[in-house]
Amino acid sequence: MKKIKFAAFAAILSAMLYTPMFCENTAEVWNQETEVYAERDLNNDGAADLKIEVAKGKGINVKIGDKAYEGLFQCSISDFNGDGKKEALLINLDKNADEVQFLLFGMEKEKMRLFSSWKKPLKGESLDISYILNSDINKNGIMEMIPIFKEKESGFINRWYILEVNGNKIKEVLGEGLQGYNIGELRITEDGRIMKKSVSYDAAGEAVSYTKAYFAIEDGKYSYKASEGPFKYYGISKEETDTLLKKISAEEGIPYEIISSIAYIESRGQQFVWGEPVVSFDGGIGIMQVTPINGSVTIQYTGETFGPEDIERIKTDAEFNIRVGAKILYDKWLSSFGGALPKVSDMNPDVLENWYFAVMAYNGYSKVNMPGSSWKGAYQERVFNNIEGFNKGYFTADKISAHGFDSDGLPARGKIYELGDKLSVRQTTGYELSAGDEAVIKVEGSKLRNSPNLSSDGVITRLAAGERLRILDDGGLSSGYRWYKVKLLDGETEGYIAGVLLKKIDLYNKFN
Repeated sequence: MKKIKFAAFAAILSAMLYTPMFCENTAEVWNQETEVYAERDLNNDGAADLKIEVAKGKGINVKIGDKAYEGLFQCSISDFNGDGKKEALLINLDKNADEVQFLLFGMEKEKMRLFSSWKKPLKGESLDISYILNSDINKNGIMEMIPIFKEKESGFINRWYILEVNGNKIKEVLGEGLQGYNIGELRITEDGRIMKKSVSYDAAGEAVSYTKAYFAIEDGKYSYKASEGPFKYYGISKEETDTLLKKISAEEGIPYEIISSIAYIESRGQQFVWGEPVVSFDGGIGIMQVTPINGSVTIQYTGETFGPEDIERIKTDAEFNIRVGAKILYDKWLSSFGGALPKVSDMNPDVLENWYFAVMAYNGYSKVNMPGSSWKGAYQERVFNNIEGFNKGYFTADKISAHGFDSDGLPARGKIYELGDKLSVRQTTGYELSAGDEAVIKVEGSKLRNSPNLSSDGVITRLAAGERLRILDDGGLSSGYRWYKVKLLDGETEGYIAGVLLKKIDLYNKFN
């Protein structure tokens, strides 16, 4: 991947998926990704000394006494000076985002007051939420603060500082310029070392490897300790990802609009960040954030199981990651027919609104994903907000409530959720097959049936993967599948087969 193309994605993913590491002395941290209203008593007198509110689109608002600070970048509470008492650190960007300011507040004579401040101009740089780290790096009992400045265009780290509170004053312990070193990431390890990750490129400007270098502060001196690597740099462009999403949506029978929006919400469409597979704090992997349970992933409707040996491939193979994610989503879709989720209207898989509860279940069929449960929006709302024309009016909290709930307080499973007639948004993947088209079987042992349904006594024969056939007619919708009447090309046998088991020949030739 070229130097500039992935930078914005990497910065976003770092903010989404990276949890700062705190060593020994811990801190409470609120950033713009946090939804909270909190009050903190810093002197244990039972009264709130500081109030924090984070609301959608409003940044961080903090009230200290009678003074309010609005639109802050970040707020942290910890014992920053090692005196056994807690202080509050407010990090603010000015309205033009060309200067960052650190404000340290603490208790004095039972009142909160401003102890100290520190500021630096931003020179064509950005300051990332995830890259304000807090750690006692030099093991002196005082919490250091580490602001890291990144070039806006490339995403590389431009400079960084270690700040320390000494005598209630913010002091600069160390600063380092890193221009031209291609440092994509800087973190504090569990043992207190500073890790820098640098990326190497070939003559064409493609990232090919990365190296980790470790530094430490000992006896007040900053020194190099060790290196690891080089490691292979994994990368995939936005265009390559989109091609895979279109291919797999066609092959797995899932609307492209839905699978591509899920990929964006889950990972911003990224399989790798700074050369390593994206793995979230809860174990979600890659583009589709596939999350193994006890070391494996099981797809119920096909009985497929992806064991420990497949997990590494889910990390390093973007196409495999998307395909497993697509199978999980289709499994959620089919679960409506087993009573595990509500059915939506006639369950025509070409109608995007009919995927509402399947998308909800992809993240978790739980109260946290009920409409109105979060200022960020429920998971499925955020997915469908990216799809132009999706009729959100059918899925308001009031309308879902009107359909009834089960004993868990969730939309009643097994019940048909009726929609109106405003269903203009349909899939545009080229997956639909028409009479005269040729297709190939993609799943070994696929069943050719004498009628378009899942009747156990209606199986004519089982077909081998790669076997070709011709589409005779549309067999309609049944049991969550779109069916086709087909004829085998190597004989006279005719029957019905589910479209999800087929690849159109032109698609097959294009992508294989």
